[in-house]
Amino acid sequence: MRYLIFLSVFLLFGTAVFSKDNVRKPFDDISYAWSNKQIEELIKTVERMNLPYNRIDGNIVAAIFPHDDHLYSGVTLNSLIKQIKGKKLAIIFGVTHKAARKIAGKVTNTLIFDNYSYWYAPYNPVKVSDMREYLKQKLNDKDYIISNILHANEHSIEAVLPFLNYYDRGIEIMPVMIPPMDLTHIEKLSSELSKAIVSYIKEKNLNLNEVVFLISADANHYGEDFHNLEFGKGEEGHKKAREHDLELFDKYYKGKITKTRIKRIVSDGAYEKTLWCGRYSIPFGLLTTEKTIEKLTGKNLYGHFVRYDDTYIDPIVPLKGYGFGISAPFSLKHWVGHMAIAFTLE
Repeated sequence: MRYLIFLSVFLLFGTAVFSKDNVRKPFDDISYAWSNKQIEELIKTVERMNLPYNRIDGNIVAAIFPHDDHLYSGVTLNSLIKQIKGKKLAIIFGVTHKAARKIAGKVTNTLIFDNYSYWYAPYNPVKVSDMREYLKQKLNDKDYIISNILHANEHSIEAVLPFLNYYDRGIEIMPVMIPPMDLTHIEKLSSELSKAIVSYIKEKNLNLNEVVFLISADANHYGEDFHNLEFGKGEEGHKKAREHDLELFDKYYKGKITKTRIKRIVSDGAYEKTLWCGRYSIPFGLLTTEKTIEKLTGKNLYGHFVRYDDTYIDPIVPLKGYGFGISAPFSLKHWVGHMAIAFTLE
């Protein structure tokens, strides 16, 4: 009798938890490793490639990660995420690409939350933290929208989930998309969001070492296909554009991070000569993180270079026959940069 009661309860509530409406399905089912076999083989292959990256001393509290096809960005993604272990919660700031915005119309100067209970991942659905509902209650209704449609048609957050799920099966996420946003709103909304995050962390007695802030952004998209020839065509254009990406790290992300330095990313027009798709997610995510860290610890973020590569000159992960591949070509007419940056406390 007890077994029948348990079975009935499980069927009633268990299936509801993992119903279609509550689990956010993958958007990019072509170029990401969505099964446990795929992510395991991807990481094994990446590790065998033994390509260089910087190992970070200390606890990584925040990071910028790429979201390109896993066979393109997998080396850089893995070099970063494997150094972020033991976290219980990842607050993820995603991009709102133009393709997603076309579906819902013009969306600017607001935060975009979803309403899913879980997000699909290779080993188990990743739970969305109750922080999301807490933030909605604390924030002004005018400061955010809720759109499963936008989240369902955007790949910038989901790209990191197979790696997070591989290294930490129990990690929870708090996803938020950042659309085009002017500096006034970046300043205002980051202050409101950080205030609410600090309140949540204190109320839940969370250890800051168990929380990580992740910011999604691919680097420059270069070549004729992107109508981007700021540094010229051919090999020389590629060389200069790649060098410019690395110069951006030195100028804005290396060493001690301050509010003034973060806001300069916007006021300087740092990405006007490039097509980084993190032109809004990066300053907003970093400013929110910096304000949160300052309120909780009184310390500063400190930026470290982990790795950079691009789809034209760096190796593609040599993995075939596992059901996923690449979604776009690579050439001097079409290439994308990937940068991994880690932030510790100073």
